[in-house]
Amino acid sequence: MVKLSFPSLEPSNFTPPRKAVVFLVVAWLLWLVLALRWVVHDTKEPFNFFCLMVLPLVLNFKQRASNTKRKCSTNLWSTVITLVVTVVLFPVLYQRFWFRDRTRGTIEISQDSLVRYIQVPPSLPTMANSILQETTRFPSIAILQRSDWTSQANLAGSVPGKCFIGWYDERSPDCEELPPGTTPCQCAGSWAKNIVDFQWHNTSYRAQILTSTSSMVSNAPTNQMIVQTFFTYNTAKALADSSHILSPSLFIAVYDPTLTLQQALENGFTRLNLVNANGVAAINLGLSYRDYQYIGKPPAYDYTLSISGIPGTDLRCDVSSPEKNTGHCFLSLFMQFPTFDRLVFTQKVAMSYEELLSVAGSWFAVSQLLGWILSGLALHAS
Repeated sequence: MVKLSFPSLEPSNFTPPRKAVVFLVVAWLLWLVLALRWVVHDTKEPFNFFCLMVLPLVLNFKQRASNTKRKCSTNLWSTVITLVVTVVLFPVLYQRFWFRDRTRGTIEISQDSLVRYIQVPPSLPTMANSILQETTRFPSIAILQRSDWTSQANLAGSVPGKCFIGWYDERSPDCEELPPGTTPCQCAGSWAKNIVDFQWHNTSYRAQILTSTSSMVSNAPTNQMIVQTFFTYNTAKALADSSHILSPSLFIAVYDPTLTLQQALENGFTRLNLVNANGVAAINLGLSYRDYQYIGKPPAYDYTLSISGIPGTDLRCDVSSPEKNTGHCFLSLFMQFPTFDRLVFTQKVAMSYEELLSVAGSWFAVSQLLGWILSGLALHAS
């Protein structure tokens, strides 16, 4: 039977206790970090693994303690006990509790209210930028027609769309020429010049997009933005393809102006809503701000829409009938923020690094307390 022996320190080569303690502390801390990072995570057996590591240390100190020529100090025993408890306890806590919270995402919900836009002197650009970031900017809008749905309305690219803030007034100046929040004004220049082809979920759409600018600001709750887009309709083709004539319809998407339509759809910040195109749709916008940077998504608004519609009683753009084709039909959207109250959804990790260090520090204090008690240092009198 082979007997394992552990070398003892001779008086001639005995390291001074202070250097020995410093070396021991550094070695244990380094081993603790490496074990928490790789060994415990891969083996999932922290207790058994660290028992094997602690056993030689205990046997070594037991042999040293039996040497009558040398007596270990109480401080050294307190340090050793603290390190042993820490090395055994911390991996168990990390694997059972801390690692789970470090890899689990949570959503924190808070509520605040945005401010109304106020005029800021040009000499204070920093304040102006801060206020602009906290004001309610109208969203971007996309009007979409599904290409393979022939009974939908046919967007008329030859007729430019219209846009007004405050109220419908053809004589009002352009919003870009006025300070943000000034009403009434026109924002027709924010419409894209052409209708573009857009792909989503392997489906082709024709899209007419209005991109909101920094001048398109709601200066007070219930301040309206009126948007109009024009189209034609073919009732004969709709009847042939669908066996019945529906009211012309279009899809709308309302999204954060800091994103493109593609980004908003891919990140779940908007969705396509089907509306009756031959009429008026009133849309109340709810402010929901989602900060999902933890999972790699850009922070942006996800507007909640409350849509109500008033259908038109006539159809003057039926290209299949010369008598009924007297002009373009148009969809009117009346959009407003009924309130500036905002919900903020923040997704983050359940336990941050700061919280992890705080909890670990508390448990390390417990390890120190055990070391002081078990070593007798707490009752030691000089």
